[in-house]
Amino acid sequence: MIKIQVKYSLEPYYKSELIVYRKKTPVLLDQKLLFIVLFMALLVICNFLNYTKII
Repeated sequence: MIKIQVKYSLEPYYKSELIVYRKKTPVLLDQKLLFIVLFMALLVICNFLNYTKII
């Protein structure tokens, strides 16, 4: 979803800035952010399941 937004809404206006950002941002950073998001989603789901089980 985000890549589609960047390609069609941001890239036409900020193409040079995006190229610089892509060169400076390592791919591992994107993988770490994905891991953090998945971990946080897992925590939210577990807390939700525990909360509904208590009530």
